[in-house]
Amino acid sequence: MDKNYNMSITFDDIPVHGSVAGEISRKDIVDFILSATKKHDLPSMVGFVNMGKLKEGEKNHEEVVDEWVSQGGMLGNHTYSHLDLREVSAQEFVCDIRKNQELIVDKKNNTNFFRYPYLLEGDSYEKLVYIKNYLDSNGYKVCPISVDFLDFLWNEPVAWCIKNNKYSNIDKLKELYIKTALCKINSAKEISLKYYKRNINHVMLLHAGIATAIFFNDLIDEIKNEGVNIVNVQDSMQDPCYMISPLIVSKKGRNHLMKTAFIHEEDLSSYPQVPRSLINEIGYKK
Repeated sequence: MDKNYNMSITFDDIPVHGSVAGEISRKDIVDFILSATKKHDLPSMVGFVNMGKLKEGEKNHEEVVDEWVSQGGMLGNHTYSHLDLREVSAQEFVCDIRKNQELIVDKKNNTNFFRYPYLLEGDSYEKLVYIKNYLDSNGYKVCPISVDFLDFLWNEPVAWCIKNNKYSNIDKLKELYIKTALCKINSAKEISLKYYKRNINHVMLLHAGIATAIFFNDLIDEIKNEGVNIVNVQDSMQDPCYMISPLIVSKKGRNHLMKTAFIHEEDLSSYPQVPRSLINEIGYKK
């Protein structure tokens, strides 16, 4: 197994994801993430944006997007409304992509990267092909992921702990967060070796939420200790494994390695799962 290998880090759901708590604002969340990025001298990361979330009632959300850009973050399209493709037509979905692009196209560091909300690409063949044709004809590059540990599950427990002054719980949540992340990274390595006979260039999915903002600096320390070279996503996407992404009609979102396993008719349920109940048990402990 490779000791040193490449991985990129990407962020979904800018400017609004999950709850905020205490004096931590949406802008603070971005600042925490980007401060850790600078501290560790990481390459620019892509943040996938839903501009429709600017109108959710909280002030200054556009400032969050602008803050991300001003500190060197890149922007990708994540649809205007973070639509669930199981609930809308392909035509509605494409209109939402276009609407989002109109609002970010003139911003600095805008890219042609796109990511499907919930990693859902189509629950019918017609939807899948219609949307893929639109993305291809408009020059979008769908940004894959190979590492996902559902970091968003820590947001509400962390927010609850802050509101209730349970800071020792936050330390325990951080320990579990990092342990789970490393476990999923190692699982991705094993799956990669199984299907590709090598360790591919990995892409990690994180979310711009309060938990990851607080834990990100420590997470990077531990990832680097594992021998990971953090590179920009453009470099990772040059890996041949991402050149051809299998078209899978499904009502379930799958990352790249999960799709690879699916077409091989393999079951990944034996690999470690994210400990949802333990997260809540620690997070909401009185």
